[in-house]
Amino acid sequence: MERPRGILSSYFETMQSFQPQQIIIEAKVEGSSLTNRIINKFKKVPKQTIHSYQELKIPQDISQAKRTLILAEQRGEYLKPFPKIKHAINLGDFVFNPVSNCHLECTYCILQSYLKNNPSITIFANWENYAEAILKKAIENPEHCFRMGTGELSDSLALDNITNLSQEMVPLFAKIPNAFLELKTKSNAIDNLLQLEHRGHTVISWSMAPEEIIKKEELKCASLNQRIECAVQVQQAGYPVGIHLDPLIYFEDWQKAYQTLIEKIAQKLDPKRIAWVSVGSLRFDKDLKREATSRFPQTKIFSEEFIAAPDGKFRYFKEIRQELYQKLWRWLADWSDDFPRYLCMEAPWMWEAVTSQKAPSPEDKEKELTDRLKSLC
Repeated sequence: MERPRGILSSYFETMQSFQPQQIIIEAKVEGSSLTNRIINKFKKVPKQTIHSYQELKIPQDISQAKRTLILAEQRGEYLKPFPKIKHAINLGDFVFNPVSNCHLECTYCILQSYLKNNPSITIFANWENYAEAILKKAIENPEHCFRMGTGELSDSLALDNITNLSQEMVPLFAKIPNAFLELKTKSNAIDNLLQLEHRGHTVISWSMAPEEIIKKEELKCASLNQRIECAVQVQQAGYPVGIHLDPLIYFEDWQKAYQTLIEKIAQKLDPKRIAWVSVGSLRFDKDLKREATSRFPQTKIFSEEFIAAPDGKFRYFKEIRQELYQKLWRWLADWSDDFPRYLCMEAPWMWEAVTSQKAPSPEDKEKELTDRLKSLC
């Protein structure tokens, strides 16, 4: 069921599956194994073949466009450096995006503005080119330990029951001694993962938020309890688990809500199998605010006072961010010191204000994270 445009509702408390209204197939991937696998799952959905999907890259109503599934060939870079911003401690090596856009509906999602000219859900059906680029990077740099991920342009697992790409990605990284994969999700789509050979080289990460935020701002996503239970299952299957407390939302009673969130996670998950925990706060640009408040007029999260940061994003005032981070940092330490923690997209001075320690260099923090992964293999 599709959420009516412009309506926030607590109805969507559980993960909503994706059902396209039409499928458009680029001629170059017609007949590929991934294309055939997907269209066989939607035999009754109308289909159309086109010469080039580039002709579809035009501004469209996002809600309507996300009902269309495009199967296309990726012609650009298959492996890209992780996005960096000025004045922040930037972490992460490379990203690759076999899926573009997401049927989940987070009110604050940057994809609403970032993909405004290309909003249809697109699956790139030439996976073998991604695999080749990943292997080439690892083989040519045997002395480097890489962290790679897919969560830049879509939820990493929300469409996995359609693509089955995890069954390609996870075994691939299991065979690469100097590379680790992170799959970031707000879904409960873990069925494909539980029987795969991963050798500890894939981290399954969940973005976690208080249930009241999930109900109001993370529509169609899995509930908090579903996310935690799924994390328990993949831990039991031997995977390292990551947790992303990002974006933190400042609202009345936020302290009680986030402390309860940490307590719920701590009750269920084994800290010795946690790869890392990241902490970040709400940030957005003018285009996102304009699009989000149009699509979700009942959301209140953009109504606080914000300040324009050097990276061009609007953020909470530094005093608010610092208080958010310090509380979360302490609650996480109360849970366990077994896993690394880091601030997402924050400057060195904020790290020092929160941790009361000298800010780490990106290189030192990356080494801490990769050493943690090696210890969990």
